[in-house]
Amino acid sequence: MKADRPNFSWIYKAARELKKEKIDLLISPSLFMFGVFFKPTIQIIHDLAPIHYPNFWSKKAGLMYKYQLALCTRRVHKFAAISEFTKKDLIKLHTTVKNKTFSIGCGLHEWAYSELSKGHNTYGKIILPEEYILSVSTLQPRKNYINMIRGFSLFIKDNPNCKYVIVGKKGWYYEDIFTEVEKLHLEDKVIFTDYVDEEDIASIYDSAKFVMYCSIWEGFGLPAIEALSRGKSVVLSNLEVLKEAAGDLGIYVDPFDPADICDGMYKAAEKHISESEISQIKDEYRWDRVAERLVKMYDMPV
Repeated sequence: MKADRPNFSWIYKAARELKKEKIDLLISPSLFMFGVFFKPTIQIIHDLAPIHYPNFWSKKAGLMYKYQLALCTRRVHKFAAISEFTKKDLIKLHTTVKNKTFSIGCGLHEWAYSELSKGHNTYGKIILPEEYILSVSTLQPRKNYINMIRGFSLFIKDNPNCKYVIVGKKGWYYEDIFTEVEKLHLEDKVIFTDYVDEEDIASIYDSAKFVMYCSIWEGFGLPAIEALSRGKSVVLSNLEVLKEAAGDLGIYVDPFDPADICDGMYKAAEKHISESEISQIKDEYRWDRVAERLVKMYDMPV
């Protein structure tokens, strides 16, 4: 069965086919309704951001997320969370799933293991600056770009040659991000690349001075370990989940305080990530290890 955009009806029909074909187990990477219509499902849980910060989504999207998750908890076989934090978060919200929720972690993309490049100064029609700070994620409120831009505006008072490159496609409620850049008169300092292909992202990381990822809420925080895997220091929100991902290698700040973010940027500019620390990150966050944990879930009692 094919669908350009899976909807309620499509999932229901697909679940009927799964039952008809007597499929033993389904892994659903995102859509909660599979776990409602097809009970032998392992549902991947990325984060519960729509529940904690419903104002970052439309009212309809937030309500649908909350309602579908609640239905899923009553039916699904098991939950696989991408971090220990998200596992605990789900159990705290729905205590009945405690015995069927497990943490499997997350892994790095293949490009993270490629040799470090000398970088390049162009991407499509965009000319990348010689000295820049980097952020990588979709443009949406949860990623906290406004406060990072404000922190950057303080940082460049003593670092006028530095620019801020933001890699990520437009998501939702992103208009205020561009408005903030205009308000602070940073149009020549902040560069938006939009979406970047995977074959180019490694070299963009490699050429960066350091990386900022000061989200308001995360389920894991993949850009944090991507940055470290390329030997880049990273300024992170002081969230439990980001501390779980980056450990002692991260520089942690208050995501709501631009001055604290700026202080973190000064620290990141001076911090060195060693070869042994890079190797540690690459070894710890391998997809084969995630797969092993997922496979072990199959036979775990609930």
